[in-house]
This record gives sequence, C-alpha cells and structure tokens, in this order.
Amino acid sequence: MIRYGLAVAMLAALAAPVFAQNESAMHADWAQERDDLGSSCGKLSAIASCVLTLFTDNPVHITAGSIAPQNGVAFGAALVGHPTPGKNARITWSTDAVFAPNGSWRAGGYLEIVRAAVKKPTVVFGDQPLKPAAPDTYPVFSMYTQAISLETLQFYGIGPRPSDVPSLWSMRQVMAGVNAAVPVGSAPLGLALVGGIGGRSIRTTSLTPELATNATGFLQVTGGARMTPAFGAHVRPQYALVVDQFVAGPAAHATFTRWTIDVTHEFPFYQTYRPTPRPGNSPNDCSNSLDDHRCPAPSRDRYGAVSARVLAIGSHTGSDNTVPFYLQPTLGGSDINGNRLLASFDDYFFRAPNVLAVQGSVEHSLFTIPLGHGLALPLGGFAMAEGGRASTTWSDLGGGLSQSYSVGLTIRAGGFPEVFLLYAWGGGRNHSIASINPALLGGGSRPSLF
Repeated sequence: MIRYGLAVAMLAALAAPVFAQNESAMHADWAQERDDLGSSCGKLSAIASCVLTLFTDNPVHITAGSIAPQNGVAFGAALVGHPTPGKNARITWSTDAVFAPNGSWRAGGYLEIVRAAVKKPTVVFGDQPLKPAAPDTYPVFSMYTQAISLETLQFYGIGPRPSDVPSLWSMRQVMAGVNAAVPVGSAPLGLALVGGIGGRSIRTTSLTPELATNATGFLQVTGGARMTPAFGAHVRPQYALVVDQFVAGPAAHATFTRWTIDVTHEFPFYQTYRPTPRPGNSPNDCSNSLDDHRCPAPSRDRYGAVSARVLAIGSHTGSDNTVPFYLQPTLGGSDINGNRLLASFDDYFFRAPNVLAVQGSVEHSLFTIPLGHGLALPLGGFAMAEGGRASTTWSDLGGGLSQSYSVGLTIRAGGFPEVFLLYAWGGGRNHSIASINPALLGGGSRPSLF
C-alpha cells in the first residue's frame, strides 16, 4: 500500500530547490513583488491592477479555484520559485494550499524542469536577412506530490442508465510521482513520448453499502504519445494516446489497465490564440517565457475559435479484478478534475470504466470592460454541443449518445484563472454552471484524480 510517508518524502524532495535556489534570484523576486505591490496597490484608482498583482505575481500570490464539483470554490496561497542554474535550463517549483467553506482542502508541491537551448547564429551568404536564432524544445520533467480531501461527492450508479437519486460519499487521496515528455522527430510533427510513474493512496467514506468505506493503494505506470503537428495558422490539432496501468495489492482485486484517446482540432479565427499551458510552467505559474516570469496582462485583442473534440476512454481488467468506482471516468456537468462533459446533466451523473464523448464548441470575444491603468476585463461568448455515453463494456458504447447544449460567457484575463458561466440543457435536464479553473491561464495542470 502506498503510505502517506511517500507523499511526505516527495514533498521534501520538491522543497529542496527552495533552499538550493540562487539566493540573489529569490531576493530579486521578492524585491520585484514589493515594487509591484507598491505601484499597483498604493492608489484606490488602481484597484484592478492591485487585484491582478495579488492573484498572479511571484513569489507569493493568492490562489482560488473550483476544488471539485459540489465542493465549492477554495481559497489559499501559493509560493513560486524560479531557480537559475544556467542559460540552457529552466526550473520552476511551486507549493500551494487551498481550503473550501465545506471543509474540503488541497495541498501540493510541483516541480518542472525544461531545458531550452538557443541555436547559435549561422553565416548566411547573399542578401538574405539574418534571422534570429530559434529555441529548441527539449524534454520536460515533472515531479509532484498532492493531497486532497473532498467532503461532498455524488454517485448515481454505474453504466448508461443511472439512478436519479444520488448517494453521497467523500474521498481523501494522497499521490506522488514523476512524469516526462520527450520530443522525437522533426519540429513540425510536434511528436513527444510521454511517461511516468507514481503512487496514490485513496480512502473513501460513505454510509451507502454499495460504496463501502475502504482504503486502497495503487502503483500507476503511464506511457503514450502526444502530437501537435503544425498545419498552419488557422488549424491547431492536438492528439494524445495514453495508457495507464494501475496495480493494487492482491487483496484489493483492483488492478486494471486504462487507455485514453483524445483528439482535438481548434480552428482560430485570428492570429491571437487563447492561452494554453506552457511547457515548464507549474499550475501556480503563468510566466510568459524562460526569461520573463511575469504573467501576461489582460488583453484587448480579439480572439475566437471553433473546436471539435473526440474523447474515448477504455478499461481492461483480469477475471478477478474490477475498476473501483472512484477511479472510473464520469460524464455529466464536470468531472472530478473540473472538465466539462455533457454539461446539462448533474455532475458525475454517468460513471463507468468506458466512456465516449464528442464535443463541438465556438468561442469569441464579445467586448472588454475597461478597468483603468491599461487593463481590461475581456468577456467572451461560448456555445457548445455534446454527445456522450458511459458503459461497463466497450462494445456497448455504440448505443445512442446522450446529448447536451450549452451557452454562456467566459472570462480569460491575462494570467487570471479562466471563468465559465454557462447554462446547459438537453436529455430532459438543465444545469447552470459557474466554475473557476484552479490553474492560472498559461499554467500547467494538476495530476488527475482518477
């Protein structure tokens, strides 16, 4: 069984860079933040700039986000550091802790290492202009440790026809691990091999016999590939195939293999793109680049895109093993990681070892609300159509898909966490959703809870 001591040991390993970091770099970050707070929070008229500094600046900032559906918005603080070992490497570490009004909480530590060397200029003969050297992207390595306690979770049953009356359960999960993404092939192909190894200890509690209280440890081994080929300025594809092997103790009968295929095509209307996670950024860091550790300011630039996505998740077990309900993917509202899938249904409504979901969405900037001092709050319009099905067997996914439609507003302001305000309907149901992404715009994601 994976013990809590593993997470403590990993947290100590992640804390090591804090003490090993170049002292002058940390002092510089503190000095810069003091200057930022003095310039942005010294006048009442600069309240918008002050809020931006409090929520995005380094090395300390306020953090807030939806901790998990049904558990509200959690608030806390994050500490971020950028050691400077040399020009050819970038290290970012961060720790955070947040607490929600219902008693749920999350605490974690994250370490990102990316090596980015710059090519030396080459001699060019003739009258061709000398182009600046372009950076090469090298492997990205990540370490994480995270503990989370969720007080309110809902269970409607397993399969395509769940109950309308949910059972309640709670979960505490401790995890730690390492991941790597290694680019291969030519740059236009955008192919990277991904892998990782980690452990997690999960304890669930419920008064419902079907959800008997238990504690189980898992070793998780991950392998796969991701590809982001360069098709042009108005096509941004993302392909991923990932296989996870979950190994539990013999008494648990919970060893299984899960594979995930995720295919997304985004078609931007303009040359300005919606912010995406940058390699080497932790969830608490939205640095612009290797050298610029500040988050981007809210922009007045127009943006818009049409997106299409297909997500398929399948699981395989031996004859005497099952996939525990708390490690099964869900459709409905948002899943436990905050991803929206079949938004018109209640959160976690469909649950099964195998799921299929298709999404089509369009988002476009509407207008900006001026906040003064060159800042603006950009509002966007959002619409989405979805279909999905969850099943205990892969062959049953060919049945009819449940449908959902959503409209609403988005806020994507600089480094601030993105905000979604949606109304969804379909399948004889409707659902209002207000969510705040727990990661900064441009920041990396946290490890999956299932």
